[in-house]
Amino acid sequence: MSEQAHFVSIPLEVLRANVPDGAKLLYGSLVLLSTNDRGYCYASNGFLAERHGAKKDTVSRWVADLERVGLIRVEVQKEEANQRRIFISDILSAKMPIAPENEADPIGKNPESYRQKSGELSAKMHIPIGKNPESYRQKCRTEYYRE
Repeated sequence: MSEQAHFVSIPLEVLRANVPDGAKLLYGSLVLLSTNDRGYCYASNGFLAERHGAKKDTVSRWVADLERVGLIRVEVQKEEANQRRIFISDILSAKMPIAPENEADPIGKNPESYRQKSGELSAKMHIPIGKNPESYRQKCRTEYYRE
């Protein structure tokens, strides 16, 4: 019997939020886990860390980052043995700092500039890029064995 696949869509507003990428992926998991009848997620940092291949303290920072930008709201229930409840905020009302446009698109408006810079760099380093790489390998071997 096969398991059912689970997936979430991460809204563009979350992708543009000024938080680490791991926090953005964690947001997706929190959305999936909060679709229960209660409307919140109560997963521990340990569970979330295992799920994301991260450390507990990293998950703790991601949760704090998501709360700081208004994507989630965290409540601790003292009367219920300090159980944490994570609520997903309404994205449209969240006051999120947005990453600048040039950070969202590292290539920018001029994709040629990267090629030009890498060509300049290879010229400075005397590395032939795309022009007979075998001769470069042979040159490296020859120089290595000379020493």
